[in-house]
Amino acid sequence: MGLYVNRDGEVEWFGRYVRDATAAVVPESLRRAYEERSPDGAEHFDVVAEKILHLWRTEPDLPIDALRELSVPTLLLQGDADIVTLEHGVAMAGAISDVQLAVVPGTSHTVPYEKPALVAQLFLDFLADEPPRRLFTAEALGV
Repeated sequence: MGLYVNRDGEVEWFGRYVRDATAAVVPESLRRAYEERSPDGAEHFDVVAEKILHLWRTEPDLPIDALRELSVPTLLLQGDADIVTLEHGVAMAGAISDVQLAVVPGTSHTVPYEKPALVAQLFLDFLADEPPRRLFTAEALGV
């Protein structure tokens, strides 16, 4: 959810955050969630956080055209206030032949937590054996 294929797709504020962030400024909610679940113990959080920050600073780094190689139905899901720009989401969708793009209103990068029922319905619709018939497309209109 809400992932860009290269750093050109991230919103400006997230780029600033990633550039300047340290394990000490990672949100306390993430630290608590890690501490509650980690078999490595609370003191290991800073190590994991620094690795995640390194990943965010260096990956992914693919051209959007690399998505043209996808040959499976794909659901792109992002919030309307996500860390991915809307333009990048649209560009990614344009590069994939069998794609559905869902921009969920009123959400950020944590779309499934913010609107779980809507996200579940989007997943169910996407995974349905028979997709809904598209009524107003070039093909349907014979254009």
